[in-house]
Amino acid sequence: MLTKNSTKMFAGFVKLISKNMSFIMKENLPYLWKRITSRNLPLFKKYEDYRLIEKDEIKNVTKEDISKATYKEKYLRPTPGFQVSSPPIVALAKKLGAFYLDKKEYAEKVFNFVRENVKISFGENIAMPYQDALTMLKSGKGICFEQATLTATLARAGGIPARCRIDYLKLPDNTINVINSKYNEKLEENPFFAGLYELFAFVGGIHAGVEFYIDGKWISGEPALENEIQVALGNPIAKLGEEADKIGMSDDSITLMRYDSVNSFIKLLKLAIAIPMQLFLPILEKNDELLDELREEGKKILNDIGGIEKYNEMIKSYSINVPSIEEVKEFRNKVLLAE
Repeated sequence: MLTKNSTKMFAGFVKLISKNMSFIMKENLPYLWKRITSRNLPLFKKYEDYRLIEKDEIKNVTKEDISKATYKEKYLRPTPGFQVSSPPIVALAKKLGAFYLDKKEYAEKVFNFVRENVKISFGENIAMPYQDALTMLKSGKGICFEQATLTATLARAGGIPARCRIDYLKLPDNTINVINSKYNEKLEENPFFAGLYELFAFVGGIHAGVEFYIDGKWISGEPALENEIQVALGNPIAKLGEEADKIGMSDDSITLMRYDSVNSFIKLLKLAIAIPMQLFLPILEKNDELLDELREEGKKILNDIGGIEKYNEMIKSYSINVPSIEEVKEFRNKVLLAE
């Protein structure tokens, strides 16, 4: 399934490049050459300082804290990319309430922290190798795969089994309509930029979420989009336990695989995306410009409405409860029995 959908995406991407080759050569290659000569390619970017945790907080981590965050069980133990027992991760986990909050409350703290403090970035982060959990603490931004990795790592540090999930999904109509109506001018002036959105909307794309094991069952989490972006797109604000299609991220999603470590396949998948993306840096930066505009718009809407709770109430008042297939079948069976 993963290979089939990846092939479909790749074929669509190759077709998009060939169709817009002259535009790419004219717009992107001079900028790429400038980044090469200044040794500033995302492919080789390094972060030095931590943004999401203070140095003093890391220094205050004790051996006892690290011991509490060190496990051997599957979905709890440190694995490649998930540096569960490293001092910076333990420091942040401790700050969020690990070791004293109950599991559900701590999971919500972690979920909300990542969603509110780690920006989704479709800019140069797409053109970078995979960022592990520690790198995410330094960059403070990334794509959904990396946000999921940090979320799962922090959950494990607090004693909650966690893993990441890769889904294949398509953007829902309402999201496409919002982007088209608000940013039609940008899409028209940049055919390749427009093509990327069409590709993701109609062919589909790969998305990563996270799953927590709490009270004997796996609970989903979608930390990828911040409150402001969801509001600007007219979607419900993500809550712990909701799938992508429940918060307006997808009309239909298929789970392709689950993983608890950043293995060679995951790294190669990200690298295979990152290397050709060096050619499209100006277009990728336009992605982040669009996201910044959505953030500002969402922030204004929340201020005008009176906050998140008021927004959620408004969304609920406009929602229509559609019965599930199981409920329809149950109703039909009752009718048949009555007859």
